[in-house]
This record gives sequence, structure tokens and C-alpha cells, in this order.
Amino acid sequence: MKSLDQRVFDHFCMKEGNQHIASQNALKGIRKIICRYHVTKVLELGIGIGTIPYFLHQLALGKKLKIQYTGTEGNDYCIQQFTANLPPAHDHFSFRHYSDLSAVPKEKYDLIIIDGSDNHISQLYEYCNSKTILFVEGDRKKQRELIMEIFNKNGVINCYHAISNQKNKPNSPFAANKHVGGYTVFFFNPSFEKKLFRLYNKVLTALKYRIRPILN
Repeated sequence: MKSLDQRVFDHFCMKEGNQHIASQNALKGIRKIICRYHVTKVLELGIGIGTIPYFLHQLALGKKLKIQYTGTEGNDYCIQQFTANLPPAHDHFSFRHYSDLSAVPKEKYDLIIIDGSDNHISQLYEYCNSKTILFVEGDRKKQRELIMEIFNKNGVINCYHAISNQKNKPNSPFAANKHVGGYTVFFFNPSFEKKLFRLYNKVLTALKYRIRPILN
């Protein structure tokens, strides 16, 4: 039986505008963070065509979790697509959309996903508390560096980069000879448990880099 992240990824691979979808690896990483740290409030910068809110909708329904989702998207095409792609809200999942971060009410979020660009990303710290987790979807070096620049001025932050040694599937909109995209997770002033979790993932990523040449 396929996992939820695989089912959702395969589902969005068949959608118009599928070049704007999150990778299966990122969906799996988001699921781990939400379930491990009991996330209830999620903010995403860059909804795209709706892969992540659709995934969270299904995760909340299946696991009976309460997830309040807020997302930003200013692209008219993407807004049209995610509006068509998202199922109706239910008791376990709520959805809000704003054009960009400057329009989002100043609230604190458990998890913030950076899945695109936003001209107001420098204001991101206003939406964080000491337990907020930041998740950068894909190998977005520019966004990772910007986050380090913003938050090193506003508190201690630690991160790990997670990769996959799997290559894109034939049904994927991404290049078949390329590895599935990675993601980066940032913790503020991490607890001992989060430090261990970070260390585990850093070691795992280092091992994956070492065995890549063998698998290829």
C-alpha cells in the first residue's frame, strides 16, 4: 500500500502546473515534523498549485489531527489551480489564503514552510516563537542563507539538510536523471531532544552522500 506522501505526490504529478509541486521527500519530512512535534498551526510561503495544503488536509483527516493552515500566493495561475485542487475544509482542517506575508495576521505558528519566494520574508521572525520550526522545501540555497541571516540576529538557530538517494520517477515532472529534492529544517534554541533529532538527521544525510556514488 502506498504511503500518504506517495499518493499525494502521484496525484499532483497528473495536475496541470505540476512543475509547482512539492517533492515526495518534502511531504514525508513535513509529516514527520507534524507528528513528532504535535504541530497544529502551519504557515506556508508559496502555495503553488496546492500540494502541501492538500497533503495536510488528508493527513489531518486520516490521523484526526487539528491543523490550521495559512498560505501565501500571489500568482493568479497558481491561485486558480489550488482553488480547484483543494477539497472542502473539514472539522480537522482549516484554510486561509493571503497574497503575501505582509497581509497575514501577526500570529505565531508551530511550523513555517518556505516553498517559494516572498518579498516580505525578512518579516518572518514576527510569526515565530521559541518553538517554531522552519522548513525550507527543496534545495533553495538562497532562502536558506536568507533565513540564517534573518534569525542569527534574532536568536540562536540550528538546522539540518535532508536529502534522498532516490531519483525522480518517470511520472514526476522533474528531470529523471536527478535525485529527488531535499529540504532543510531549522530549530530555535533547540531542546536536547531536538539536538539529538538534528544530529541523527545530519549523520543520515552524510551517510547518504557517501553511498550515492555506489548507487549511481
